[in-house]
Amino acid sequence: MGGGVQGRCQEASLTKRVLPACLPIVTTDDLVGKELTVSGWGWTAFGNPELTRILQKVTVPVVDQLECQLRNPDYNGVSIPKGILKDQLCAGKPGRDSCRGDSGGPLIDQKERTGGRCEHTVEGIVSFGRGCGELGVYTRVSSYLDWITGHVAPGYPSAFVT
Repeated sequence: MGGGVQGRCQEASLTKRVLPACLPIVTTDDLVGKELTVSGWGWTAFGNPELTRILQKVTVPVVDQLECQLRNPDYNGVSIPKGILKDQLCAGKPGRDSCRGDSGGPLIDQKERTGGRCEHTVEGIVSFGRGCGELGVYTRVSSYLDWITGHVAPGYPSAFVT
């Protein structure tokens, strides 16, 4: 058998402090300038190969794709011939960014609850970046809603979409 989780799985009990994360429904949202929060268990500084034992989070501004490409024409020596694509987000500023080991983690927007069942919307997923504390590139979740709802969450309840 593979290295899966042993034991029984059960649904989480939702409380005021335990809520699901929402998926965005507006695919044309211009997030440039918006402050979003990235969290992860990765390195706390570039070149520090030790992962943190405490979940880290930082608020980062979303940067225009062209500005991101101009500021970072390549990432760690790897050129990006097509540049930053429309299904990607660029976020961060000097000293505030995701780092190695954070890949796959969420880039979230905290929204006020107005009768909904969640207050955090996952706008991006940590993908790659140039060093740490500069700019990170994130997968734009709204670009993959059809795939997510069709394969990962069939019948996804509308209460969890913002």
